[in-house]
Amino acid sequence: GYIIRQKNFYYLPESGAHMLIGIVAGGFIRLLSSKSDLAYIQFNPSVFFFVLLPPIIFEAGYTMKKKRFFENVFSILCYAILGTFIST
Repeated sequence: GYIIRQKNFYYLPESGAHMLIGIVAGGFIRLLSSKSDLAYIQFNPSVFFFVLLPPIIFEAGYTMKKKRFFENVFSILCYAILGTFIST
């Protein structure tokens, strides 16, 4: 995020940069590792949902402009209310 702000490159959000770095790192690991080494590296959904996803969502909400938030407040509330009812 610091490098993106230093270079005034605002076309890519910080969360998007983190995802691209992860894709590149995963590609290198996959190319340079053998199949037996890849057995140790597995995707854990609970780590993703409880550790990796909350900072991405927080950053996206934190950087959202107030005007854009209030333009979409009805859609946000619909997803929040319907999602709560469906999950309970």
